[in-house]
Amino acid sequence: MPWKVPQGYSIGDLLEELDVDIKTLPEIPQAINEANAKIRKRGCVPMAADENFGKLSSAIFHYQKLKEEVTNDLWDLIDRGYRDNKDRPDQDTLMKCLFLSCQLMDQTIKKSSTKMKDVTIELFIKRWIKQLDIIGQGEINSPEAASMIMSVCWQVLGSCKKQKGVQKDVTRIISKVIRTVGSQEVAINIVKFIQKDETLADFFAERVVSWITECEARGLVNAILCEINEVKDVSAQKGLVKFMGTLAEKRPEDFIRHFSMTVQLIAESDNKYWIREACLSIMAEIYKFKVREGNKERNNAFEAEDVDREMNESNIGDSDNEEETSELDPKQRAFMIITDHIHDRNAYTRAFAMRLFVDLVKQIPLPHIGEFQEKIVGRFDDNTSTVRKSAINAFIAIINNNPLINQLTSIGELRTQVEEAENPETKKPLVMLLRDCEKLLDLVKSGSELIINNLLHSSLTTDVLEAINWFYQITTIGITEGTLDGFRQMATHVWNKEEKIREKVLSCYKDVYFSDRMDPKRTAFGLIYLVAESSNAEAFSIGKMVQSIKIPKSAKQLIWKYALGRGEQKLPAPLQAAAMAIIDMTSKSEPEVLTEGNIDGFVFMIRDPDCPPLVLTEVFAVLTNLRPSAKTPLVDGAYETDHEIFEATTSRIYELLKKDSSMEMNNMVLAAIKLIYFLSANPSQQVSDIVTAAFKMAISRLKKSREKKDNKYTAEKALPSLALALNAAGHHALNLAIWSECTVVPKLTAKSSKKKGSKTPKDDDEIDDMFGNVDDAAYEEENIIRVLNYELNRGPFKAITALAKSILVQADEWPSFVQCAAINCLMKFMAASAEHAEDMSRLIFTILKKAENVSVEQTILSGFPDLLVRHPNIMEPWTSDVFDKLEDEDDDVRASTLTMISDLIVKDLVKPRGRLFQVARLVLDENPAIKREAKTFFVEFSSQGTKLINNLPDILAKLHELQIPTAEFKEITTFLFDQLSGKEKQTEQLVEKLCSRFREQDAEDTWRQVALTISVMPVNERMIKKLNECAFMFQDKVSDLEIRDNLMEVCNKAKDSAKIFQKLTKEIDELEQVICGDKTLPIPATPKKSQRPREAGTAKKNKIAMKRDKDIWSSDEEERTVSTETVVPKRSGRRLRS
Repeated sequence: MPWKVPQGYSIGDLLEELDVDIKTLPEIPQAINEANAKIRKRGCVPMAADENFGKLSSAIFHYQKLKEEVTNDLWDLIDRGYRDNKDRPDQDTLMKCLFLSCQLMDQTIKKSSTKMKDVTIELFIKRWIKQLDIIGQGEINSPEAASMIMSVCWQVLGSCKKQKGVQKDVTRIISKVIRTVGSQEVAINIVKFIQKDETLADFFAERVVSWITECEARGLVNAILCEINEVKDVSAQKGLVKFMGTLAEKRPEDFIRHFSMTVQLIAESDNKYWIREACLSIMAEIYKFKVREGNKERNNAFEAEDVDREMNESNIGDSDNEEETSELDPKQRAFMIITDHIHDRNAYTRAFAMRLFVDLVKQIPLPHIGEFQEKIVGRFDDNTSTVRKSAINAFIAIINNNPLINQLTSIGELRTQVEEAENPETKKPLVMLLRDCEKLLDLVKSGSELIINNLLHSSLTTDVLEAINWFYQITTIGITEGTLDGFRQMATHVWNKEEKIREKVLSCYKDVYFSDRMDPKRTAFGLIYLVAESSNAEAFSIGKMVQSIKIPKSAKQLIWKYALGRGEQKLPAPLQAAAMAIIDMTSKSEPEVLTEGNIDGFVFMIRDPDCPPLVLTEVFAVLTNLRPSAKTPLVDGAYETDHEIFEATTSRIYELLKKDSSMEMNNMVLAAIKLIYFLSANPSQQVSDIVTAAFKMAISRLKKSREKKDNKYTAEKALPSLALALNAAGHHALNLAIWSECTVVPKLTAKSSKKKGSKTPKDDDEIDDMFGNVDDAAYEEENIIRVLNYELNRGPFKAITALAKSILVQADEWPSFVQCAAINCLMKFMAASAEHAEDMSRLIFTILKKAENVSVEQTILSGFPDLLVRHPNIMEPWTSDVFDKLEDEDDDVRASTLTMISDLIVKDLVKPRGRLFQVARLVLDENPAIKREAKTFFVEFSSQGTKLINNLPDILAKLHELQIPTAEFKEITTFLFDQLSGKEKQTEQLVEKLCSRFREQDAEDTWRQVALTISVMPVNERMIKKLNECAFMFQDKVSDLEIRDNLMEVCNKAKDSAKIFQKLTKEIDELEQVICGDKTLPIPATPKKSQRPREAGTAKKNKIAMKRDKDIWSSDEEERTVSTETVVPKRSGRRLRS
């Protein structure tokens, strides 16, 4: 009867099955010596003899306790038995020797984990491999022996992860027994190994390929797919996905044979999203293989394109009809499956699917237009940032590798070719080409729109960085039409508080507009066009970049030439003005560029009759930089009134007032007024003359229009002249106040301050403070301000404000732009004088309440922040009227109000005082820009300490009072509580405060509101513990199903969090029992307060406390209603800033 390899789990079980008499540990050295004497020079045959077999088996049994020299002798003995083979051993002898070798290797590996060095175990493994090579030159046919070898091989692989040579030899041994053992055991061990060490993925992929090729183990792919489906442990997901992808890349034809099984795995994967990822990587390799295979067989490139188009536009992506899907070939089905999983329910899988497209497009040509592109762009506003990032990168890669890229970047020329083509045969392909380019361009535009609305101004740094990367990539590719001006809009992020974002913006702009590698002319024109198309905020941001990055010298010289009109060609007015604006930007950081020669050039431009107002506005802005700021005097003193700058400026204004009254002219006059106040030693008279001339021209034209009764003349000449005069008057008043406080006051008080110096005793200063005495400098300052207020309330100024008031009182008779000019004029007078601010506030904010014209509302809103900073006491009562504009019907008004109020609150210039609920409601605004702005505000507001948590009770109270739908309440409050997700202590305090309402209030509606609020709060450990502590407060209220269901939401969310549920299983179960009414908690006794003598005023305090208790949602700040009739100080204590 042939000798069979025993089956068991331990060496003791195996020897017991073989009926081996195991020797004791002390007998082992002698037994080894005796066996050595008989085996020497005779080989395997004596080693397999029963007596020697028993001795060697006993030594292996005691291997873990043997000394090192004894184990070395045992290994030498076994090696000698394999070397010294004079007679060919029979099958039983080989099996016995194989048993001894494998068990010796098994025990050596077990000992190596604690007592051996890596070098030593590696030597033993090599010796064992040589022994097996001697035993079996071919395959091992015995199933038991093959299984034993396979088992030891896996142990060896686990102990030599870093020895690639040993790994290769071991897998060679496995190849000898794989057909005998079967593919299933191999698959099980491969998966286990990769789960333990992800780095083995590539190694096993190569080994599987060699086993399939050399050993014809074709069932191995099927076995691996089955084993992957059975995996329950979620460790090493990336390793398994990589293994499957690499294996499919090397053997795609094998996976094509298992295509249906792969599809079934995807369908049954459920929560095992990584299985879908592994199968999608297989589909990607199948698609690549079939495309390459088809390209080899197909010689006609145009035919290939037609086939791709037909496949893409008809079948690919249409997975609704299962019968049609099953009829597709593997190539089409694979592509369709990958495309479908762009909308996978799991975010990781969605992101993985789009990363596959990046890999595909870099290796093979994809259809140049199709549904897969639309689906990728649709993921730009995915809920998960990882998916958004993957979608953007995928589409950029697709665009970069699209065969239509050249036509797309020059689509304007292509449109012209189509229009000019007359031959139908040549026009048809051009029309088809243009159609595809337009589709692709529309997708780029859709992506840019989503990014501008959702990512560019996101509160997440990663979103903003990806948005910047998108616009940078699209711009550098050359699809400028598809950016929707997003590249220019991202310039405002140069002010972002995140350093990464600032650096990214500067890097992108430097590469596109400030690179030394670019042609200077291209750089110059690029910057000029960029500034020409920018808004004020964008231009201001670009100015910051110009000052930070610096324009290349050669490009800067060209910009100077174009700005001064000395270039090789004269630029249109908007572009010349943009060039001059760039000079203004550079001169702010480099005032030395304003040399006498350059100033002469600017004066020449001012006098040039062909220089338009648009350009002159920028010229005046550049000259203003001769003085760094309103508070910094000129080094050589202010210019006299007869300076050539002022002569040229005033004469040109008088000349243009007779011809032009456009908005460009308006801006030019305002810039000129600022210039004169900045540089002139006596500016008020010069500016007064300009304002007087403007009003004279306006009055003259109004009289002329009445005489002629010419409506066109009135609309185009007379009324614009009046608006210009009003704007100029307001600017005059504001700059007069700035000049008085920033120039005149410091100059006149400097002497008094110098006299006082440090000679005044400290005691005298204290006495002055005690009795309210003022020094000479302060007295002079008050006198100057008093004179300023007096001047602004008499003579021409009084007449101007009266005119502006009459226009606003009779608003129906005046067009909106005249009303806006009157408002602008009055609000600048209000900023200049506290008396004007007090007198005109009621009129201005009454107009804000009742105005139906958007431009009028926005004019008032834009001026409110300056008034609030200048006169906080006077403006404070009117803030509620401004907040009310958050509920305006017009999107532009709501957006403007939100932007302004957000900035004021974040900068702590205004207290919300129970008004934040109006901002909170905008979280659900239909306008995506407003919704984004509202969310951004709360993210920023929550980062400022405890401000949000302090205002939450007021927000919740007002939302409940409004009785908004429950779904809307949940969405708003969920977002607000998400901002507190990392603030467990604050959440805990709020829970305690809310639970106390169950005991303090008797209204059922109040209880329901509290329960609803608790249900949307973020769950954390402290919140659950606190809710457990306070459960006695609501245990008698859970009979109300609405209250019970809302409170159960907390338990359900806690159970969904594995981390929380694992730590607080007992607390969650107890809370659930209380909510369900299965458990009643004892009500703790209220601690008695110590008796103290009643103090005076206690009754009054109690009344106030009782009054506060009526409001169930208290906050740290009570809303105050300030009487608009309150007398306020004439000066608010805040000085103007330039």
